[in-house]
Amino acid sequence: MENLKFRNFWNGEDATKSLLRDIFNPLTTDGRRVTVTSVYPKKSLITGLKSRYIQKFSGLETRNERRMFDSYQIVPADQEADINIWYSAENARPPVEGYDLSISCDPSDGLLKNIFFPYWATQGGASIEEVSQYQKVLCNSRETVEIRENSICALVGNPHPTRLHVLKVLANSFKVDCYGPVFGRVIPDKSKLLQNYRFNLCFENDLYPGYLSEKPFESWMSGCIPIWWGIDRGDYLNPEGILDFTSMTISDLIQRIDELENNPQKVAKILRAPILLRPFDLRLLQKEIIESLASVL
Repeated sequence: MENLKFRNFWNGEDATKSLLRDIFNPLTTDGRRVTVTSVYPKKSLITGLKSRYIQKFSGLETRNERRMFDSYQIVPADQEADINIWYSAENARPPVEGYDLSISCDPSDGLLKNIFFPYWATQGGASIEEVSQYQKVLCNSRETVEIRENSICALVGNPHPTRLHVLKVLANSFKVDCYGPVFGRVIPDKSKLLQNYRFNLCFENDLYPGYLSEKPFESWMSGCIPIWWGIDRGDYLNPEGILDFTSMTISDLIQRIDELENNPQKVAKILRAPILLRPFDLRLLQKEIIESLASVL
């Protein structure tokens, strides 16, 4: 019987689960049973055709069959486990009680028994070593850059109003190509598509401190300048390698893009900049988890 159990997670095995196994496995020494419980999104509005809207946007028919969630299902702790850990990479608040430790995008707090672990830091590999190597790439400048012919693109699966509003306004000044389920243009290879564009609008699904996903990093890895909207707890993102809409008005953004469109040297400077100022230390995270559970171990 496996001593490390994942409960209420997504189906199937993937790189993220393998990474979490690598992080949590030391807790299972001496035969301790460890259960890591995640959140299951509870649908509140929309399922299939029951909630569809269609609007005209940049010449495309925009269909929203969005899954909206007003809450997350918090399940009780596993009574058969020796150690109960609550984990979520989503923008969900940890439970108040019942768990020995929570790990989330909320700030680390000993009294609240939570450790900060942003979603972006789970990407890039299936082990601590692989993810650490991936983050080293993100911290390095690029020696060669390519300034692409096409201007701005966006891949939209979640029709957040801010995202759609900005796209609509930008389309009045620039050529903006929109893809994703919301626009009825599903793309099988996101990276391949992004390699054709100078800018990629990659807003987060929520504006919450610490909720930083893989979006700007995937954009950067594909050779784009990320146009990003979010709150980076810990200041990991390099402001010289992105256009941070969080601190701009839409007029500021239009002016900045227009300036760059007419100055290839400035575009190249941003493209060369690393996107990450420093890595997220996964070994330190592992150590903090073990130390936080000292009273239970």
